[in-house]
Amino acid sequence: MEVQTFTSDTKRLAGTETEHGCQVEREFNGHMLVGHEIARYVYDYMDEDVAHAGYHLETGDRAYPDINGHFEFATAEEVSFRSVIEREFWGGQFVFRAMQRAKEAGRIADFKITKNVNNGIFYWGYHENYLTPRTECWQEQYILPLAVHLATRQVFAGAGDLRPDGTYLVSQKADSTRSLNHGEAHQELWRPLVDMRDEPHADADMYRRQHITPVDPHLWKFPAWLQMATTSVVMRLVEGGVDLSDLYLQNPVAATHQVAKDVWLKQPLEMANTQKTYTALEIQYLLALRSKQFAETHPLPEEEQIAIKEWIRILEDLQSGPSACVDRVEWIGKRNFLNAMRERRGVDMRHPHMVAAARNWTDLDPETGFGLRLQHKSADIPYGDNLVDGSVPPADTRAHARGRLIGAVMAWTRRSQERPKHPIRGMGTDWSRATLDRSHSVKEGQHILMLDPYRSRYDHVEEVIDEMEAA
Repeated sequence: MEVQTFTSDTKRLAGTETEHGCQVEREFNGHMLVGHEIARYVYDYMDEDVAHAGYHLETGDRAYPDINGHFEFATAEEVSFRSVIEREFWGGQFVFRAMQRAKEAGRIADFKITKNVNNGIFYWGYHENYLTPRTECWQEQYILPLAVHLATRQVFAGAGDLRPDGTYLVSQKADSTRSLNHGEAHQELWRPLVDMRDEPHADADMYRRQHITPVDPHLWKFPAWLQMATTSVVMRLVEGGVDLSDLYLQNPVAATHQVAKDVWLKQPLEMANTQKTYTALEIQYLLALRSKQFAETHPLPEEEQIAIKEWIRILEDLQSGPSACVDRVEWIGKRNFLNAMRERRGVDMRHPHMVAAARNWTDLDPETGFGLRLQHKSADIPYGDNLVDGSVPPADTRAHARGRLIGAVMAWTRRSQERPKHPIRGMGTDWSRATLDRSHSVKEGQHILMLDPYRSRYDHVEEVIDEMEAA
């Protein structure tokens, strides 16, 4: 089978996963609904015009109750970070609308849904995914360079958090990082800076999926886009053999915590291989300059070239003071918003109203969520067009083939009263394969593999679709 090979200008396949904090705000049927109960209602009241098989949608995305019962939306495979972010934001409203329908149907009471999950101290449930080529020395190549970037990119990629004691942090999730690298990102004691889980969702001989967990969910699109695009660029440096060892951190986990508390961006960080110290802002600037130099001799995708320019510009502006980036860095915009509210109300940041306002920033109700309401004041992503219709799967990745297959199965079942109404009874899917039973295919028990995520068309998938359309 012909597969995509990686070069410096190969578009990076990527996606995000967002767990949503769902809660019912008053008792319903005698008790307060908990996570897994609410997730069931969300699933039952998703858009009726979006076909789904199991937890996969014909849009190419995946929507499902995750391990801890929270409802998660994972975007389809995309080769544009702009498209990933647009799809992610569409997914948030997709879940919100499902909650609205459940309420209108009388199944749940008043509800609130947020774009993060937390227990008041620790946050979890938002992740990035990037496809990388599989190499023999993956661990040695990627861990320390990625740790440098992930520990320090908070300066422009943090979404900000106000703790109950009045402390304001640059990042929501940095404080919960517990290890440099591990394969159990869902375990609180091992939450890693670089996740070692090896689940490629593709041909395992060719690809590896880098699953990144210490990342904040954004309500503004520009910083969400920039954090993904710059992370891919740093991976290009690793894949291109660029030596970043002079930037390795003495203690990456401690540095991650330190940067999260450094709202003035002045704290020096100790290096592992040199006596020098750099601030997180200085480390990011060195990474950005080396990326610019790399791009001068290696062709990169246009989106990443634009991202390098925006990366350098935002770091130079941050050097002159955080206020210069109030429309591009969410933790700064959020802090300014909270400071203005604090002054109007004449209270300090520890006041319960302020803590509640900070939590309300991530509310996905477009009428009441502060983050979404202020999104019009944030900068636009300087690449590509808006994804107008999130119900359309990406045209240039495997998600297109998978989405077409799911849509065909749904259409096939609807044409006969004798066939099952719910595809979950007769079709199983994951990212790289589908299984059809006798209820859906003229070929009983057919297993359909789609191992190359860069392919949008598979002949054997088209054959199955043709068979169902002709039946």
